[in-house]
Amino acid sequence: MRKKMSRKSYYRRYCVLLALLMAPAVTCLGQSDTDWPGWRGLSKQGQSEPDGPTTWSEDSNVAWKTSLPGQGHSSPVVVGDDIIVTAAYSVVHGQNRQTGIYILLVLTLLLVASIAPYILRYYRSELRQKKGQFRSMLMFCLLIGSLLYVLALLCLDISNTDHRSHFAAWLQSFMLVGIGIAVVIMGLPDRSRYRIILGVLVMALVAPLILLRPSPEYYGLRTISYHLPATYLSIAMLMSIGSASLIGAFLRRRKSENGSNQQVNTDDSKQSLLSLAAFLLAFLFAFACGFLGPWIVLNRIPGWLWNPNINRETLVAVGCCLSIALWCLMQVFSKRLPPVRPHRLFSPGVLTMVVLCLLVANYVGWKESYVRAILCVDRTTGAIKWQREGLAGPKATTHLDNSPASPTPVIHRGKVYAYFGTPGLMCTDMQGNLLWSDSNLSFEGIHGVASSLVADNDHIIVTSTNAKAPYVTALHAETGARLWTVKLAEWSGIHGEHSTPLIAYLNDTKVLLNWCKRRLAATEVSSGRELWSFQTEGNFRGEAVATIIQKDNTVYLPSRGDFAAIDISAMASGGSAREIWRTNMRGKGPVTSSPVLHKGLIFMVSDWSYASCLSAGSGELLWQEKLSRDAYYASPIVMGDNVYFFNRSGLATVIACESTFRQVGQNAIPGDIYATPAPVDGRLYIRTTTGLWCIE
Repeated sequence: MRKKMSRKSYYRRYCVLLALLMAPAVTCLGQSDTDWPGWRGLSKQGQSEPDGPTTWSEDSNVAWKTSLPGQGHSSPVVVGDDIIVTAAYSVVHGQNRQTGIYILLVLTLLLVASIAPYILRYYRSELRQKKGQFRSMLMFCLLIGSLLYVLALLCLDISNTDHRSHFAAWLQSFMLVGIGIAVVIMGLPDRSRYRIILGVLVMALVAPLILLRPSPEYYGLRTISYHLPATYLSIAMLMSIGSASLIGAFLRRRKSENGSNQQVNTDDSKQSLLSLAAFLLAFLFAFACGFLGPWIVLNRIPGWLWNPNINRETLVAVGCCLSIALWCLMQVFSKRLPPVRPHRLFSPGVLTMVVLCLLVANYVGWKESYVRAILCVDRTTGAIKWQREGLAGPKATTHLDNSPASPTPVIHRGKVYAYFGTPGLMCTDMQGNLLWSDSNLSFEGIHGVASSLVADNDHIIVTSTNAKAPYVTALHAETGARLWTVKLAEWSGIHGEHSTPLIAYLNDTKVLLNWCKRRLAATEVSSGRELWSFQTEGNFRGEAVATIIQKDNTVYLPSRGDFAAIDISAMASGGSAREIWRTNMRGKGPVTSSPVLHKGLIFMVSDWSYASCLSAGSGELLWQEKLSRDAYYASPIVMGDNVYFFNRSGLATVIACESTFRQVGQNAIPGDIYATPAPVDGRLYIRTTTGLWCIE
């Protein structure tokens, strides 16, 4: 006779059976509806159903705020009671190079202070009565001021390690050497051979300035970019110093020889015309290199007058060129220019300082050692629960607006996966214990890595679409073993692609949709086999950073120029994709941020703060408005029936999800926002450059 089952045993077996039945569903869904497990919530594509806050400030509707160490633009991801973010920080905090420049600045100030007795002695009658002494002293002080100005700028910017700061330091350090040589030349007699040697030397500096410049593929002499005017002005300054020194030495040497032979120049007007011609020749050359050079190469000189790319680097170069222009005027046009010799050690000291500044600013500390970290923050209190460091190594080259920890991590099956580009990928459990890591996932791009991870079943997918050797690879979620790798076609240039792929179902087949170089490709997740691809037409310009969006059998392709909708339903059966519509965004489409689809409307924002709304069905541009004056890098998100836009300076604009523009609210918190916030359970988790905020 069968023994009757107790109620406790019955419920135990019932729970086991229920767990077995629910396992496939849990595997497919991955996380609960209240979680935000990866980039834009992964399958949520930037949408959260509960309504969110529409009003907040630094002091109101803030549940908590927490400071975060290091640098990072990765978005927060939320599962259960945990919030995961990534960061990277230097183990020496950039102090080697910065300390060296500060020491050189102090020594330069001491050296300048040592000439104070000489300047005070100038006011004695015997010095002031010398012909031309006033002009020499005035020019000497102007050059010393320019020298200290450029050196102070190096001290202010030297802590940054992005490629733009590196190139700015390169130009400014060569300007510093040029000004230092001009100061030394002022202390040499007219007939000194060292004046000619230094003139030739400063002109020869143009060769290393051009040939050894950092990132030459990006900072080309024929590339339309913000660096071009400053580059040409630096070249013009060095060439002007050298040519004016040589011409001035030649003219005054002839005058000196004529004076020693007591010969009177019978044609003063001819001599004056010769001096004036030499002066004009030197400055026409400087003007041609500094201002006409970009026009000759690029044929767009009118744009430099109002182009926003005329930035501080260019203004510094213009200021230095104006000082050197006056110096060249005196070198070439003055009949007599007495040397300025404060003391015997001054000229060697100036030369030593500027050369050391050149070496320290460009060859010390640019490849600092960085540590990458995963941080877990308590969702209720904001306290940091644990911090796992790893993947130590040099910092990769990044854009000024990028960071060494920009890819958003993903939480999958109770594990955290964080990708940092070339340094590699780390996997930990939810308690912060390191399970495995992979440091063989190279990404070499001038702007750094930004594409985030995606996960499905046993696959953790990494996208490395740089110009040289691009690839997509899948790692085993448990062991980190390489499951498959797809090599993509290379392209010319040095710009990479940063669009995060999307996992979608197409006729019961799970595919990875990857948007790269105007080409949409579908790869089978399980095997890495490419199923089909579609080459887009139209004006899809710029780097692909924004993520595509998918609804049923329609894929929406964003770009700065055109925005298109593609029907992919026929691709699975061997047919071809069909373009449903394509809309010209007038150059105001998204570049960095990703669009979001809600209630048949597509919302997006450009880097230049223009928000737009398209009809998902027809592609009609319903409205386009400028939100603020700052840049937008965070992607818009939807909470309830509102869409949220976050600019770089911390301003959030809330817009109603409607076909007409209606602003619901505008709020600000301190700190720059690059990361896309995570909307979970009616709360906003906003990461700034300094910390993490919980808005309720």
